[in-house]
Amino acid sequence: MQWKMIIIFFFTLFFIHTYEVSADQWSDVEKKVERALQLTKQGDYDLAIKYMEQFSGEFLQLQFSDKSLETEQIQVLNTSYQEARHALIANDLSQEKRVKYILQFRLALDAVKSTHQPLWTELEQSITTTFQDLKEASNNNQSGFRSSYDEFRETYALIYPSLVIDRSQEQLLVVNQSLADIDVAIRTGGQVTLEEVHRLELAIMALFDEEELIAQSSLIWLSVMIGSMIMFTLFYVAWRKYNGEKKGIIV
Repeated sequence: MQWKMIIIFFFTLFFIHTYEVSADQWSDVEKKVERALQLTKQGDYDLAIKYMEQFSGEFLQLQFSDKSLETEQIQVLNTSYQEARHALIANDLSQEKRVKYILQFRLALDAVKSTHQPLWTELEQSITTTFQDLKEASNNNQSGFRSSYDEFRETYALIYPSLVIDRSQEQLLVVNQSLADIDVAIRTGGQVTLEEVHRLELAIMALFDEEELIAQSSLIWLSVMIGSMIMFTLFYVAWRKYNGEKKGIIV
């Protein structure tokens, strides 16, 4: 029995060590991208590029060491990285646009490993405010609607790579279909109805509401795990006591 417990002990240590190494690597690459973001805000693009290139090398190693990474996640991050890097070296982009591309990449990187309240969910309030403007404009002011809609589109583009990582294709298809309907109405000079805006709002809010459900599920899962560990410990202690009494040994 003892040798089995020893094997389990070392097996557990191995996985804990592997997890810690992976967690440390992720923390390191996230810090580099965060630093690149802050440097971009300060206008130091050359140094920001160096941090992004350092990320690229370390992320390549992570792809081999972290087996939990999915192919789609890697593809999304690589695409977002290339866009961010291009934004830094491009001569015809404003600082605001450069920052948005780096921030978009930063949010996507966080979405891969965050299990509770990823950074992109912090934009919920901003999107909610924009929808209030869209509803008012759809009734009274179509030119004002276009301005608010363009603002919403920019925010949605900012979090879209994160959504591809965190949400299902079915959910995104519902949102994209609503966007397509409104785009057609704007392009053809038609009136965007309040019903179309409301349909888009419901699809977007469902993306944020699911995060609350995930958080609740995580708490339930954690409670079950803790409860199971306590029950297993009590069972093991009782078994040892029973086995010891049976053999005449005081445990």
